[in-house]
Amino acid sequence: GDPRYPGHPSYPSGHSTQAHTLAHLFARRYPQMEPRLLEIAARIAQNREIAGLHFPVDSAAGRVLGRAFADAIVDAAPAHQDEAWRKFRRDYDALGSPGRTASQMQIEATTDANERTP
Repeated sequence: GDPRYPGHPSYPSGHSTQAHTLAHLFARRYPQMEPRLLEIAARIAQNREIAGLHFPVDSAAGRVLGRAFADAIVDAAPAHQDEAWRKFRRDYDALGSPGRTASQMQIEATTDANERTP
C-alpha cells in the first residue's frame, strides 16, 4: 500500500485528542496563549499523519474530542478549578526539586485527595 496512509482502519488519534484537550484547558487559564497552544496541538496531530499512523480525519476527530473533553472537565468541577491550578503549579515547580521522584509526588497527591474526602 501507499506508505503515506496507515495500513489499518481509521480511528480518532489519541495524540490529537490529548494535545487538543490540554491546549483548550491551558487556553482557558492563559487566553493570550490560545493561538500558540492550538497551533502546537495541530502540529502534534499532523506529525501523526506525516508518520503514516493516522488519516487526516483521525486528527480532526481528535481535535473535536479534545475540545469536548476540555469543556466537560471544566463544566464538571468549576468550584475546584483554582485549587487544581494551584496544585498543578506547585507540582510543576517541584519537578525541579532535587531528590523528588514522580512516585513521591503521586503519594503526596493521593494523600492530599484523601485528606479532602469526608
